[in-house]
Amino acid sequence: MASEQDEEQRPQASSPRSALRIFGLLEALGRHGEGVSLAQLSNELSSPKSSLLMLLRPIVAEGYLVRAEGRYILGPRMYRLAAELLNTRRYPRAVRPYLEALAERTRETVYLAVLDREMKLATFIDMIESPRTIKFDLPLGFTRPLYATAAGRLLLAFQEPAWQHDYLHSTDLKPLTTYTTTEPETIQRDLTAIRRLKVAISIDEAVDGGGAIAAPIMGPGGEVEAALVVAAPTTRLRKNLSSYQHAVVELAAEASGASVPHGHLDDVEAEV
Repeated sequence: MASEQDEEQRPQASSPRSALRIFGLLEALGRHGEGVSLAQLSNELSSPKSSLLMLLRPIVAEGYLVRAEGRYILGPRMYRLAAELLNTRRYPRAVRPYLEALAERTRETVYLAVLDREMKLATFIDMIESPRTIKFDLPLGFTRPLYATAAGRLLLAFQEPAWQHDYLHSTDLKPLTTYTTTEPETIQRDLTAIRRLKVAISIDEAVDGGGAIAAPIMGPGGEVEAALVVAAPTTRLRKNLSSYQHAVVELAAEASGASVPHGHLDDVEAEV
C-alpha cells in the first residue's frame, strides 16, 4: 500500500466533481479549528485518502491550507480570502443609503458597480429600479465592458497606467452601438479627464437609447472602491444631465467621506 508521501506525488485531479469535493474539504476544515487529519477527512467525507490527497496538495502549495504534525488547518491565504468576501458582502449595505438618496433625487434606476479585475468587466452588485414606466432596466448582477460604459470607464480610469494600457491593447474594442468609442487613444484621453474630474458620462455607447453617469466612491487610501451610477433613457438623461450629474457626484463624495470642491461641477459640465 502506498504511503501518504507517495500518494502526494501523484497527478492532481481536475474535474467539476473535484471542485465540489474541494468545497466539502473547506467546510470540514472550517468546522475543526484545531485541524483535521487525512484519516478524519476521509471518514467525514466518505472519500478515499488517495483522492483527497490529490485535492489537498495544490491547496497546501498555494497557502490556502497548512499541513502540520499530520493535520490540515486553514492557511493565511484562506483567511485573507474570507475577509475579502465578508467585506464585499458588507459593502453594499454600507453604501445603500447613498443609493437610496440618488434614486429619490433622480427617480431613475441607480446602480453600484465594482471592477472585476480578472474578467476585466464592470459588475453591478446593487440597484434600485426607477418607478417610471419608461426606464433603464438591466437586472442586478449584470456585467458590462469597461471601455463602453460610464461605470466601466470610471473604474478603468483609476487603475494603474500599465493595467490600462494592457486592457486597451488586449481587449477587442468592438462597437456596441454606432456611438461606441473604440479608438484606444481616444479612450485614454477620456480616462485622463475622468480621473481628474471624478465623473464619467456615457450616452448611447453601450445601449441604444440609454446612458449613464458614474462617480467614484473612494476608499480611505484614495483608491476607488466602487462606482455610483444613475442610468436613464437618453432623452431624459440629456434633459436632466446637469441635475443628475450634481446628484451622483455629490452623493458619491458623501459616501467617500469627502465634499465636492467649489466649482468642480462647473468644470465637468464645461467638458461634456
